[in-house]
Amino acid sequence: MFSRFFRKLDFSTLLFFITASIAIWLQTFIKPVFYPSSLDTVKMPLYELLTALFPTNNLIASISAFTITVITGIYILNINGRYQIVRQRTYMPLFFYVIISSAVLPIQRVSPVLPASLLLVLSLDYLLAIYESKTPIDKIFKSSLILSTASLFYAPLIFLIVWLLFGIFILSRVTFRNVSALIIGFSIPWLLLIFYYYWFNKDVSGIWELVKWNLTSKTIDSYNHTLPLILVIALVPATLFSILRIFRNFSTQKVSIVKFQMIILWLLAFTILFFWLIPQCSFELLYFLAIPLSLFLSAYIANAKSKFWPEFSIWVIIAGIIILQIL
Repeated sequence: MFSRFFRKLDFSTLLFFITASIAIWLQTFIKPVFYPSSLDTVKMPLYELLTALFPTNNLIASISAFTITVITGIYILNINGRYQIVRQRTYMPLFFYVIISSAVLPIQRVSPVLPASLLLVLSLDYLLAIYESKTPIDKIFKSSLILSTASLFYAPLIFLIVWLLFGIFILSRVTFRNVSALIIGFSIPWLLLIFYYYWFNKDVSGIWELVKWNLTSKTIDSYNHTLPLILVIALVPATLFSILRIFRNFSTQKVSIVKFQMIILWLLAFTILFFWLIPQCSFELLYFLAIPLSLFLSAYIANAKSKFWPEFSIWVIIAGIIILQIL
């Protein structure tokens, strides 16, 4: 059975996952095409710096984008190994992250969400480390600082400070010291940006205009309008199966795992809200959506007792991804 092969932790499974990941990006490697995006019109400060230092529309850029995607997937794999969100050791989180985040061909490119997603995973790592930590303030500060830095690449991540607050409530306590560490950590990158503007005699109000444009301007892209329907068909059934199983197994899970899964569920919820509520957000959110989905789908397939539904879910996802590459 295909699902049984996915569960294995050996070289043949890893080789298949790597080959499948490269195959998804193969069209981009062979003929790099730069798909214009409104995210390139008015760039956030760190993304503007990134594009000034590195090319964004050639083979080197495509390989760099793929490498960052894989590194993010490996980091998720590392987080799963330490926090045991998926109880069975498996390479599936890496595989699902790469294929979901790369599902739509136009977003296989250098973009602000690539470094932002890697930083988001790093922030998640520090957030989960709060649980039973003797120094939660240090973890909260670092998680908040890293997330704020990610928002200087991709502005909508500013709103994830609420997600961090939820995480503190779930894993620790919402005390004055914890909230202060959260606010101070989140403020530092933005205060440094304000200082930069002031030092070089730039209009500080331009920061507000920059953020406002990146949050409220309607996204402009050239994507095929059938893509949302195919994505829904490919991902939603398996996602619903996995989330229902998570809720059903809460009573039998360790307290720590339940708390970790709740935080990741909130990350999934915030990402979906971004798509519906922030005009600038589009398919690039797949890089963020793939973080919780890679863990939930892996947990569902690794721990499912039924043989049919995990197998069916894998085939639907793979078929959907293949169709998306063709369109």
